[in-house]
Amino acid sequence: MFALAKNSLAAEIRLGVSHSLSEGVLPELLAQFSRAYPHVNLVVETGYGNELIQHYDSGDYDLILTLEREPLAGKVIGTAAMVWIGKAGSEWSGLHPLRLAGYQGACEFRQAATHALDQAGIPWQIVYSTNSLAALMAAVRAGLAVTVRADCAVSAGLAILAPPPSVPELPTISVVLRNRTLSEASEWLAKALQKTGLQAA
Repeated sequence: MFALAKNSLAAEIRLGVSHSLSEGVLPELLAQFSRAYPHVNLVVETGYGNELIQHYDSGDYDLILTLEREPLAGKVIGTAAMVWIGKAGSEWSGLHPLRLAGYQGACEFRQAATHALDQAGIPWQIVYSTNSLAALMAAVRAGLAVTVRADCAVSAGLAILAPPPSVPELPTISVVLRNRTLSEASEWLAKALQKTGLQAA
């Protein structure tokens, strides 16, 4: 996919990635990088966008990939619509409180879901909290709860749910890349990330 590189000026590259971007095509892309730059130590850590940005600004990362609703810096390399997702064949639940599944901590999707429900005056309860996308979707697929994710996260056994008219429209989420270094290896990685078209799940 990308030409192999012979040399690199960087001995180590530190990459921070939002939890929701850490699955899918990213592991294979990072494996390609390691083959292209076998002498560069690539350190990858996952976290939440606001935490990654703070560490990036402090110099702890060379590059970060984050999910942001209103990016103030960096380069937007992709966007996705947020949607309500539930078990296939189900409809919006009339249960009060509404049972939600989401990532732990300061997750953009979780915050968007709870804010929309608060605006509509619909009580909610987090009944399943995890940092594993597979576990999260398994809980939703089983009918334990509904969640908010990017529209591309809908797979077999899941469906996009239509909320009541009182629930505000969910925002769009952006995939944002920040790169502070100009080394050959980091530029290769930055370009590869942009060409791959990463999507939030």
